[in-house]
Parts: sequence; structure tokens; C-alpha cells
Amino acid sequence: MIPKESSKREKEINFDSFMLAFSQKENIKEPPLIDKPIEELLMPPKFEEENSLKTTPPEVHIHKKYRSYLDELLEEVITLGGSDLHLSCGISPVFRINGELKFSEYPQLTEVNLQEIISEILPKNLISNFGKHGSADFSYQKSAIGRFRVNAYQHFRGLGLAFRVIPVKVPLLKDLELPPQIADLANYKKGLILVTGATGSGKSTTLAALINEINHLRKTHIITIEDPIEFIHENKKSHFAQRELGRDVVSFSDGIRSALRADPDIILVGEMRDLETVSEALRAAESGILVLATLHTNSAPKAIDRIIDIFPSKQQPQIRSSLSTSLKAVLAQQLLKRIDASSWECRLWIKL
Repeated sequence: MIPKESSKREKEINFDSFMLAFSQKENIKEPPLIDKPIEELLMPPKFEEENSLKTTPPEVHIHKKYRSYLDELLEEVITLGGSDLHLSCGISPVFRINGELKFSEYPQLTEVNLQEIISEILPKNLISNFGKHGSADFSYQKSAIGRFRVNAYQHFRGLGLAFRVIPVKVPLLKDLELPPQIADLANYKKGLILVTGATGSGKSTTLAALINEINHLRKTHIITIEDPIEFIHENKKSHFAQRELGRDVVSFSDGIRSALRADPDIILVGEMRDLETVSEALRAAESGILVLATLHTNSAPKAIDRIIDIFPSKQQPQIRSSLSTSLKAVLAQQLLKRIDASSWECRLWIKL
């Protein structure tokens, strides 16, 4: 259960005092806080070269207490059956449970607190990108707790983090109670299949279940291009190569081009968000490969319009012709809360 509203005196508890008590509970030595700009704090340490030989880089002091604190929060999200955890400067940690935000009793977070947490979990290859663009997408996994999709971002009050729970077990189509027509899509060997819907509507989960169905049915080489990698697929009948934006490939379009040279049977594209990605996905589908992808639209007809409209007007007749032969199905889905607000149901429109 979410703790009840704390008293005024409890709300005035200083975060540092709370973390001191937390570290004592975890038997962790309390280190001093470091108040540095985010770029300076997150950048890897520099060290000089001497006589053309690299010296040993200085030891980096890591606040182990912050990872323990974060893991405790994430474990609580799982226990409460929540979907998201929000950490932001100036407020207490916030849980999303059954679509509703619930504020916790934990003390408010400061920018230094968020700097420490981000420095613990942000992949090294994303540090410079985060400093330059003010946001970064990656995944965080704790074997004893679960796996999470993470968005780190900067805003006018400071820093923020959003964690989305990813089930450890890859779902099966029957577990999601989806229409039987969805399972039939696993039999396609080529063409383009789209899953559309609003953010948080379960597009990635549906695609993961469809890929999992194929993995149990036949021998294929499946390449996924994701931002970040969410579900981890085991090689059963199929062989997987899961690639992540920023770490393994520069962009979705580059990932598709690279995948075409790797003898794929199926390419999964995390999101078709620009002209170049859409163009490469259509080219792959026309070349005899099965391409699965997502789009941010609210209906199947709008998904088709979105693809066509992204191209210059002179190319649109050609794209319509291409879609008429390569597009196999569009799944438009929406999550609806049950009347008793106990859980969510997936409403799905299928255009074949």
C-alpha cells in the first residue's frame, strides 16, 4: 500500500538525514555529497599520459547507497503492481498504479540527489549525449527485481527520471488475451506489419508477444532495433540479434540498412519516426523480409496516412503503390480501464 499522508513535521525531514538513516540500515558508510554541474559529474574521469604510457585512472568514488535506495523504490513499484516510477527535483518519488499517480512519503529529492542516481545508472556511451541534448533513453536491470525502461531528462527545476516496468518474462499471445487473428500474423514470411497506438498503450508488448510466437513456431533470423532494448528474447527455434540505438546503431534507418546485410528473415523496428526510417522499412519489406514496426497514431487509417504524408507529394503515389503490395496488417490498440479500476483491457482494431 502507498503510505498515508505524512505529517507536516515528517515532510520536513531532510533527504540527507533520510539517506543517512537508510545507509545505516543497509550498513553502508555515508559518503559526502558532491555538488557539481551535471556534465562534470557524469563525464568519465580524465587522466594524463606520462612517457607515452597511460597511467592508471584515478579511483572514482561511487555512492553505493543511492543504487540501494533506487532498487528499494523499484521493488516497491513491483510490489504495488505499478507500471512507472517518477523521480524529479523538488518532489517525493511518485508511483503510477492502474494509471493513477500516487505520491509517496519518501523525502523530496534535490538536484544533487538526482545527479548521484543518474551517475550510477546512465551508460557511459550516453553521457555526452545526455549533456548535449538534455535527455537519454536506456534500460536498467536488477536480477532480483526486474527490468525497466528509463528516460533521464533535464527540466527547468533540474533533473528527472522516469522508469517503466518491463516484465522479465516475454509474454505469450494467449497470456495477453488478444484476438486469434494476431497469432495468424506469425505465419507471414514477408511484408510490413504495423502496431499503432498512443504512448503506453502496449505496442512493444504486443510486438514482443508476436515475435515470441514466431520464436516458438519456426527457425528464423530475427534482428531487432530498439530504443532501448526492452524484452530480452531467448533463442529457441529462432536466432535473435537485438541491437540498441546509441550503443549498437546510430539510428533506426542505419540499423535497418545494416540488418539487410546480415541475412535477416525478420526485422523489428522499435519506432518508425522519420522519413528515412519509413523508407528503409518499406524497402526491406519489398525485398522479401518481414518487417514489424510501431507508429504513434490512434487508428489504422491514420497510420497509413501518416506513412504516406511523411513523403514529398511527388513520391506519394509510389508509396501508395508500395503499401498496397507490402502492407499485411495494421493493429491499432488502446488500453481501457475496467469499471472497477482494478486493471486495464486492451481494445484492438485489426486491418488486414
